[in-house]
Amino acid sequence: MYFPYLRGRQYELLALRELVDAHRLGEHSIPIIEPVKLSSTFIKALDLFVQNKKKIAVIHNPQVGSFSTDLKSKKKNVDREKYEELLKSRSIITAHIINTVN
Repeated sequence: MYFPYLRGRQYELLALRELVDAHRLGEHSIPIIEPVKLSSTFIKALDLFVQNKKKIAVIHNPQVGSFSTDLKSKKKNVDREKYEELLKSRSIITAHIINTVN
């Protein structure tokens, strides 16, 4: 298995969408996305994975960016609702960053 770890920046998300559209993402590759912000590009990328029944992991406690703040923002209600609906899909794997305390 191959698990490429990507930040959810616009061009990385667009590249993933192109790979899925072109059927170039193999069955043994599961991208891991650490989202930096809640955006329509992020939502569209997840939706494309769900539609094509491709696995993708999403970090739910990202360490960078405004994603956590965006989820709480009233301005992002529509994107948040779409994101929460997409999370119900079997194609999306919930992932977390585990920090160790020394």
